[in-house]
Amino acid sequence: MWPKGEYLNVREAAQRARRDPETIRRWIWKGKLHAVKVGGQYLMAPSAVDDAVYFQEQRAAGIKVGE
Repeated sequence: MWPKGEYLNVREAAQRARRDPETIRRWIWKGKLHAVKVGGQYLMAPSAVDDAVYFQEQRAAGIKVGE
């Protein structure tokens, strides 16, 4: 059970992350972004999106981060 609060769909997560919605879906499919599928759409916590972006930026900069 997820805690109560604000959740983002793929489109909203893409806007927050400044990425294409397809990138968000790939991150979900690859396990890089935790989301749940509810009623045919993926929902995720804003903090999960922020964490995924942080880790992707660290990897792009060549900084080794925990997985």
